[in-house]
Amino acid sequence: MKHVFCVLLIVLVANIPAMAYYTCTGPVTGLSISNGGVVTVSGFNGIVDGEICQIGASANSISSDTCKAIYARLLIAETTGKSLTMYFNDNLTCSTQPSWQYLTGMYFGPGTL
Repeated sequence: MKHVFCVLLIVLVANIPAMAYYTCTGPVTGLSISNGGVVTVSGFNGIVDGEICQIGASANSISSDTCKAIYARLLIAETTGKSLTMYFNDNLTCSTQPSWQYLTGMYFGPGTL
């Protein structure tokens, strides 16, 4: 019985998706705001057209006021060529974050090194 329990436990643990903390760092290579206020960014060594937040509404767990500050930060980085870092906690990577959808697992940033 102990052997069956151990095998079952291993199978259950093996099927739990791995969550990992990681950062995406690099210059902002593209930045836009849609007609609806959604802020979309490319860069950070792999993110392509990822949606961060929405000006005028709370979205992706980010308030509209915070979104305005994030947009300003991204715009300055884009115009100066400075690198920024975004912090994530999910089972993706910088290059597998979804395009034209809200970035998943983002919990801090963008910030400087």
